[in-house]
Amino acid sequence: MIGDCQCFVGDTFYDNPKPYEQELAEKRAAIIKASPKPWDHFLEEDTARTAIIPRMLETMQEQNKSYSVIDGFTIDRQHIRVLTLDFQPWEIVLASDGYPFLCKTLEESEQQLARQKSEDPLNIGAFKATKAFAKENNSFDDRAYIRFKA
Repeated sequence: MIGDCQCFVGDTFYDNPKPYEQELAEKRAAIIKASPKPWDHFLEEDTARTAIIPRMLETMQEQNKSYSVIDGFTIDRQHIRVLTLDFQPWEIVLASDGYPFLCKTLEESEQQLARQKSEDPLNIGAFKATKAFAKENNSFDDRAYIRFKA
């Protein structure tokens, strides 16, 4: 696993978040919740995200030094998460972190994404992210999903 991705191997879920991501998402959520501004403001102009960007940029200096990402530069192999499997048949789902609730099928994962946008477009509730859904977008982050049997 390279970068902020997630997967299912059979029924076991694995996550590989960036080391600072949850901390920054929590900080952004706290800023929004403490603000006297209406929450719709943050869908138009996410000033809470603006507040965490300096720390995000600081932590990005550690990419492919203390954690691995696919960013066009050399990937430090010691930070690649390897899942060792036995030789039985496995159903494997690989996905980017643009799916807040990864499911065993693409259809279910897309339904969960749509539900997240409908119920918490700011991503400050049960699922926290460093950014919200932009009003005109059906996602808040990049999405990639593949399911196969190996």
